[in-house]
Amino acid sequence: MRKTYVDNIRWMTVVLVVMYHVLYMFNSVGIGGAIGPLMPVQVQDAFLYAVYPWFMLLLFVVSGMSARFYLNQHSGREFLKSRTTKLLVPSTI
Repeated sequence: MRKTYVDNIRWMTVVLVVMYHVLYMFNSVGIGGAIGPLMPVQVQDAFLYAVYPWFMLLLFVVSGMSARFYLNQHSGREFLKSRTTKLLVPSTI
């Protein structure tokens, strides 16, 4: 049975990560490869500094929760087979 709250946390975190990377292109620090600031006062930098410390941690926690829920209903071999076919094969192709 799917846990919809985990799916909701996952998509919200992915949206935050995408927003972070888009706004990072316009930060005021002047990182190489970035476009640079759009205006003198960069309000979006507050969002970047607030989100950065925890969004990767949240993604790892949600991934671990999903793996644990899957392993409660399937064997370790089935888990490895599904992860291999869903992640390893497409990434090598």
